[in-house]
Amino acid sequence: MTPTPHTPPLAPLQSLGLDDASLVALAATLAVSLAALLGLTIVVRVVRRSRADSDPSLRALAVGISLVAAAPLAFVFLDIGLLPDRLRYVSGSFVQGVGLLAVLRGMYGPSGTERRWAERSSSDLVVAALAVAVGTAVGVATALFGGASLVAAGTLAVVVTGGMFVSGQAARAYRRRGDPRMLALSAGTVALVVAPNPAALVLLGHGAAHAALGYAGFLVLGQALLLVTLSDRGG
Repeated sequence: MTPTPHTPPLAPLQSLGLDDASLVALAATLAVSLAALLGLTIVVRVVRRSRADSDPSLRALAVGISLVAAAPLAFVFLDIGLLPDRLRYVSGSFVQGVGLLAVLRGMYGPSGTERRWAERSSSDLVVAALAVAVGTAVGVATALFGGASLVAAGTLAVVVTGGMFVSGQAARAYRRRGDPRMLALSAGTVALVVAPNPAALVLLGHGAAHAALGYAGFLVLGQALLLVTLSDRGG
């Protein structure tokens, strides 16, 4: 599939496998199905944790994780005719952005609490600068090579910037507290927010199924890591 101007580089799930019986198309469909199962598992676990734990920071973290994990699948691969393609992609990025804000709210938490994973420091500027650089690069590449509109590419750049910042803060929290859930959050955020679009762009020359497989593969990896973040085992 060659992207046309202002058209996102990935096809909705319905277009995969209908006219392509290759193993890659089958693998892409299976990966998307697994991502759907993992996304549902995350949402169910979040609902259960929200009922069992009244801590607002943990609730914000859990809800944010569910939004980050579920938005790509719901808006990128599933097209039920309610939104045009460009708006679907922008909406998916917007929902992920809201989820990332919720994750940051949960990480910083109320001052002085034991469950406050992130701490404000001058190093935040270094993490932010790196995040902006990566987000800008992904947004520009998506506009130039993926045929995305400036609005879609700009929205994606902002979300990737937020994802890199969350990942950096989670990695710092892991170094400070040794909690493996923070390491899983760091790697999972990169896999879910930062990596899918570059992977799809690299594989797009081989066809829509290859691009979808690369995208969905990172979704599955990220969701599995975020399930670790939602576990009760921590430092």
